[in-house]
Amino acid sequence: MKTRLLLLSFCLVLTTAESVLFAQSTKTPGVTPPTYDFLWKTAEKNEKASLPKSALETINEIYAKALKEKNGPQLIKSLICKMKMELAIDRDKFPQLIEEIETYNKENTNIIEKSVLHSVLANLYSQYYQSNYYTVNQRTAVTGPAPADIREWTGNIFIEKITEHALFSVEPVEELRATNVSEYAGILNQGKSSQKLRPAMYDFLVNQAIELFGQYASNFQTENFFPQTKIQDTRYIVPAKEFVNLPVETKDFDFIPLTLKLYQQLLAFRLKENNEQALLMADLERLEFLRNNTESDEAGEAYIKVLDQLEKQHAANDFCVEILYQKVLYYEQNTNMDFIPLVRGEADSNGNNYEGKKKAYEICIDGINRYRPRSCFS
Repeated sequence: MKTRLLLLSFCLVLTTAESVLFAQSTKTPGVTPPTYDFLWKTAEKNEKASLPKSALETINEIYAKALKEKNGPQLIKSLICKMKMELAIDRDKFPQLIEEIETYNKENTNIIEKSVLHSVLANLYSQYYQSNYYTVNQRTAVTGPAPADIREWTGNIFIEKITEHALFSVEPVEELRATNVSEYAGILNQGKSSQKLRPAMYDFLVNQAIELFGQYASNFQTENFFPQTKIQDTRYIVPAKEFVNLPVETKDFDFIPLTLKLYQQLLAFRLKENNEQALLMADLERLEFLRNNTESDEAGEAYIKVLDQLEKQHAANDFCVEILYQKVLYYEQNTNMDFIPLVRGEADSNGNNYEGKKKAYEICIDGINRYRPRSCFS
């Protein structure tokens, strides 16, 4: 049994990617007119042959076809991949290309497609900022309207723009919750477990926003522009049903509270749905975020306590191994916590405390013994 979740990801990886994900199909491509499958394979072939201009010509053909047929997913995919090919030809065109996507999205009337593109834009701005991090952060923060040229932006402007698009991407909550990710399979790379673990577009886009916010919550440079709240106690490290009802005060560009609010909304949705695995995976990710961002000596103990409760709750299900996996990671990474009983009572000469690793090993053996009949170990 595959124990780790294969996360959804956008087909774009842009300037740092070695390849782009193209739709695959076993159907024989039509001759007249060419199918999307045939066109994407042609573009992929040209890209692999280091012929970005030829690939771009084919992608432009896909874009025109999708525009004529009003095929939203193919439009978005071709727009993103068009940008990748343009950048392969001329990296200095990024400002112009991102403006084209901004313009397209402003004119788009499809709610789901707008949300997807808001998420794409948030990631694009973040990639550009990270790629030019040193240069951008040498500039004095600018307040008021952003300069028209992205090459003149300061760090605070990028953070504001990234946050704005990320929040816009999850704004139409009801529509996103009602839309299955399979409807946008053309622009999402789905792992085998994705359909069950993150079945709605809301799941996907919320997690995209959370991932982005996590990057800036842990970035010391963020505090130079916007004060960041720290979690000082374990009030949020509680079972999901309690967590979703706790008060969370959010402020603009304060990423830990913003992330907590997103987790509350996601878990409130998952608690109402009949999908225990999707709920559990979202909750485990929420607990890990809290463990990593809670500045309290009791955080580890509170974390293990909730995992123990989850383990008892899901003991009869194979996917309980996901909980055991998180416990193993914790004990391996935190071998000197006071609440872990020590066999010898002290570390070895190198400062290593092996009791945590012993605990992790015991959990692994227990998990194999309990779930062996229904797992990949059979």
